[in-house]
Amino acid sequence: MAGYWWFCLVVLVAPACVLGYTPRYKYLYDNCGNGPTIPTVTFTLSISEYLYDNCGNGPTIHTATFTLSISEYLYDNCGNGPVTFPKDVILEFSSYRNSAPTNYNCQVKFQNSDNSKQVQVRFRYLDLLPSADCSIVGLALAEGSTYLTPPNGVCGTSKPSTNYRTKGNQVTVTLANRGSRSSYVDFELLLTSVYSAGNGSCRSNDFRCNNGLCISNQLVCNNYNDCGDDTDEVEGCTLATGVIVGIVFGVLVFVGFCTVFGVCVRRRRRTYIRVTEEAQDLLVDHLQTLRAQYDMLELEQELLKKAVRRLEKKTDWQENHTRRRNLLFFGLSRTATETHEDCARRVRTVMEKNMGVRTTVELERVQRLSSAVVLVRFVTVRDKMLVLSHAGNLRGTQVRVKEDFSQKVRDVRKGLAELRDSYRSEGKPAVMKFDKLYTEFDVFTYDLATKTVKKVDRLKSWRTHRPTLTLTSCDVGAGPSTCSTE
Repeated sequence: MAGYWWFCLVVLVAPACVLGYTPRYKYLYDNCGNGPTIPTVTFTLSISEYLYDNCGNGPTIHTATFTLSISEYLYDNCGNGPVTFPKDVILEFSSYRNSAPTNYNCQVKFQNSDNSKQVQVRFRYLDLLPSADCSIVGLALAEGSTYLTPPNGVCGTSKPSTNYRTKGNQVTVTLANRGSRSSYVDFELLLTSVYSAGNGSCRSNDFRCNNGLCISNQLVCNNYNDCGDDTDEVEGCTLATGVIVGIVFGVLVFVGFCTVFGVCVRRRRRTYIRVTEEAQDLLVDHLQTLRAQYDMLELEQELLKKAVRRLEKKTDWQENHTRRRNLLFFGLSRTATETHEDCARRVRTVMEKNMGVRTTVELERVQRLSSAVVLVRFVTVRDKMLVLSHAGNLRGTQVRVKEDFSQKVRDVRKGLAELRDSYRSEGKPAVMKFDKLYTEFDVFTYDLATKTVKKVDRLKSWRTHRPTLTLTSCDVGAGPSTCSTE
């Protein structure tokens, strides 16, 4: 009898143990100054690597059985040897962590591990200081001495729609700030190992895109457009990973219950003659007790999940509420002898002379966050909105103003940026308001769990509600009239 209960326990617990496996992540910034790092991951779905924490190291080679993508940060790999990647890599630079200082020139070479393949580069996000011919700040791509982009690179907020492709297996990414002040930089590139399909077919275990390119089959349905034409994110991607895991888990639980039920019925038939009526009653009572305890545990688990969700929403709301009177000033470089009073005076000068804001605006607190970022808290929300509505007057300068949101809201807005740029490139109105994107007839939000854009059921006409919209965000380079429409 004891062996039977052990068998039932193994059947029910084993699937949960398998599905509860937690993948390991290896971060480059924990290996600064070390030799080459070769992470080996068996069931990891992604590896996050931070480039700017590996300055001066040798080439980094990633080996992963089921790895779908690697994230690299530009700042910590400037001037190092070539960074080798097997399938694809995400290259990022964010001003929330670092900014590009004066006369800055960061050059990183990437190569795929297969010499017979090429490198395809696609811009996923771009937010650099705009200038004529990108003469101040620019992000350039080159293969050897041949530029894939213009020599000065690309800049501004409209990411190129071109998929840049090398002839060999190497590409050089160069970020340059030729200006006299530090500058904000925020971009994301997708580098993918590709090759042309010979005779219309790819190698075994590789995926053929509709544009004639071949990529690793492990890059299909990973929420990244590695093909360049979205073929790898359309074909066979009907079910999300979470749905598949849920189905597998449900099937395993159902099979487990069926197995336990079958064993119990068979054992009961074999021992029916020897089991007394009293023993049957005890067994039924015991099973009912176990069932009641199981139901109670399920109820407690659901209550805990709801409490955690409520706490997360409340915490996020409180964080954004405390930031609602804040603005972030980018491009105000720290001087060698700067004091707190000097920093506050510089903010006042920018608001009055460059932005044209009246002197009656009251500042509650001025705090420098980094060498080029200053946080300003206003006494009232009205003063903050007044300053934000004049952000367009900073066009042509190296100073930029943004609202201060929580990390969750910033991630949501970043996920909606591509859709916003798509609408604006077609001449259609698109306004980012807090964590939602308002178009002429629809409202969109971004699901961080599934990394997908979703349409909100509440439909609005952008033009009808335009006069009543409250401004909560102002994009870089937008003039005062554009800011006031939000």
